[in-house]
Amino acid sequence: MEANRPSSSHPVMDTEPIISYGVDIDTCTVRGFGENNDIEFVDVDADVDVDSEPEPDDDSDDDNPVYGSFPHTGDHQDHNTQWTFDEGPQLRYKAGVDAALTFDPLDACGVEKLKLWNERTKELELGQLFETKDHVKRAVKLWSIKENMEFKVRESTPTTWYVRCRARTSVPSCNWQLRTTLRKSHKMWMIVTLAEKHTCVRVCGNNDHRQLSGDIIVEHIIPHIMNGPVYRIKEIQTSVKKEFHVDISYKKTWYGRRRAIDIVYGDWPTSVAQLPTYVQELQYTNPGTVVVWDHHPLSISSSPIFDYIFWAFAPAIEGFRHLKPVICVDGTFLKGPYRGKILTAVAFDADNHLFPLAFALVDEENNRSWSWFMRLLRIQVCGDIQNICVISDRHHGIINAMRTLPEWKEPLAVHRFCLVHVRSNFTQKFKNQRLKELVWAAGSANQPRKYEEYMQQIFTLNAEAYAWLTGGSVRPVQWALCKDGGYRWGHTSTNMAECFNNLMRDARILPSTACIRFTLNQTVDLFVENLKITKDQVYPLPKKSWKKYLANEENGRAHSVRVYDPVRGVFCITTAHRQSHRGGNAKTVDLTNQTCTCGKWRELRFPCSHVFAACFRSRINPMTLVAPEYTFSAYQSTFAGHFYPLRDTKYWSTADLRLHILDDRLKQKTPGPLRTARILNEMDRRCPDAPRRCSNCLQPGHTAPNYPYSGYFHQ
Repeated sequence: MEANRPSSSHPVMDTEPIISYGVDIDTCTVRGFGENNDIEFVDVDADVDVDSEPEPDDDSDDDNPVYGSFPHTGDHQDHNTQWTFDEGPQLRYKAGVDAALTFDPLDACGVEKLKLWNERTKELELGQLFETKDHVKRAVKLWSIKENMEFKVRESTPTTWYVRCRARTSVPSCNWQLRTTLRKSHKMWMIVTLAEKHTCVRVCGNNDHRQLSGDIIVEHIIPHIMNGPVYRIKEIQTSVKKEFHVDISYKKTWYGRRRAIDIVYGDWPTSVAQLPTYVQELQYTNPGTVVVWDHHPLSISSSPIFDYIFWAFAPAIEGFRHLKPVICVDGTFLKGPYRGKILTAVAFDADNHLFPLAFALVDEENNRSWSWFMRLLRIQVCGDIQNICVISDRHHGIINAMRTLPEWKEPLAVHRFCLVHVRSNFTQKFKNQRLKELVWAAGSANQPRKYEEYMQQIFTLNAEAYAWLTGGSVRPVQWALCKDGGYRWGHTSTNMAECFNNLMRDARILPSTACIRFTLNQTVDLFVENLKITKDQVYPLPKKSWKKYLANEENGRAHSVRVYDPVRGVFCITTAHRQSHRGGNAKTVDLTNQTCTCGKWRELRFPCSHVFAACFRSRINPMTLVAPEYTFSAYQSTFAGHFYPLRDTKYWSTADLRLHILDDRLKQKTPGPLRTARILNEMDRRCPDAPRRCSNCLQPGHTAPNYPYSGYFHQ
């Protein structure tokens, strides 16, 4: 071994192993190379400048490769030595001065550890290897962001990528540069030129960074997008700030999230093409699930064009048989590049929580789309159930469908308006705060006496407003509880449908297949959560209903009872006096006909405190007077259905249907985020008495700058 050791004129390169992700790869050690492969130390007094690399005319910041162009070199450069890739690269090591190593470590025959990119340290050094050119770009960008320096691409070819500091022309100039080449021997990219540190000072007017590109932002947020699309712009900006210590604009963040969603969930044309296969698998694994298509009128048999789709899950259809016959319908717009609306139908379970029934994806909310949706809702979901109350806003498409479709004629169903929307329409025409308060009081009153009092006050203030409420645009039977006839079961608004639309707020940016998958996941989570509650239930009624039962029982014990007819069960109940000089009102309870003059028993089908007082006097169990839709058995039966997960995509059978979409249904790409054309109305204005809420979590107590979960994915 001593005999084979080279002389001092041929120094040996002693290398240390570099650990990258805990993997060491053996290569060859340089032994006994010829004169052309030795380390060549440059004289200290020699004029060596790391900035002597040729500088092309192209001054672009793009990473696009330049093909067919040869970089310009000065008179002191030699084309044969400087730009010949067959020879070994010039590796510069810092040894007091720069040294050039003219061999490739992977072409040697000894044993040496390879230098690979380390994601944790984000350090660059000579001889580092990368699999592809994109990996090189990403590594250099991350290093530049960490060092808070910016570079400019000077050369980009299929075999070379060369960058220099952006402060190259500053005074004093910065000599930082980096060159990587594709090695023919092992088909990997290697850093062959590197000035380790910048000699400039980065000065800018903001905390943005040119090298924090959209690709890096997408890579950073994709794990969050895979967990769910609920990742807001402000949270992304906070997370990027924490990770890279760089501020990014709203526009860059918006486009980054849009690209991440396209990568994870696909774009609209691809998603529509995959939709028939996904729906076929959904119906195969969950028998009874209803999916109905409606193709565009311009479609032909060989090439159908996607227009409408309706879907309802089998467990939800079965669960509706045990619910109150009240349905809220509403529509909301899509936020993505596709022009469309989502129509939803929501019911109420025994614990007064929302219960999603059916969905549809249409182009617009008009007479055709609402009639198509309401007809399928009646046929596929409601079946032969009668006396269904449909609560909605005053959209012309819904009104037309309820008036013209024979499936929704009385006594099969009745149509009622949302009191919140009626009040909003009323306020737009009659701008008076007192009138606004009186409309709500009259609409939510259970007793006709109170309703008449409020309406008389409205007439005194404005006779035209009274006429609008009593026969102009709306009729009292459509918006007032006491005039309803008991069909609404005490529900005055479409709040549940609005809540579900708010739940789908971030899902509206997803394409069609992902949107259906999102509704499936939300419905499954709802069933799992409520099924767990039914297993742990210890009360005779669901939680909210049981609390209401106990409250009415406690209030009923304080009332005074006078018996008028013990056979028919007629009682006069005098309410207890309270400190606010309220109470002392007389109510008549008829247990045989199940009526109370307060109106709550007839409207809610749930015994009020006056009925409890009469039951105590007549020794009747009040639990027997509770409607079956409120009972715990109905609650269990509602969520007794079973969902089954979809199989792996390898086992899916390809559907025969091939769908396409029209190009005019896709929104034109304009600079910046897509803007909504929705006109704000009275319902969008913040109430001056409402507490301030955080714009991130919508909870009171703090604002967005003091958001306690900033920088983290918070659901």
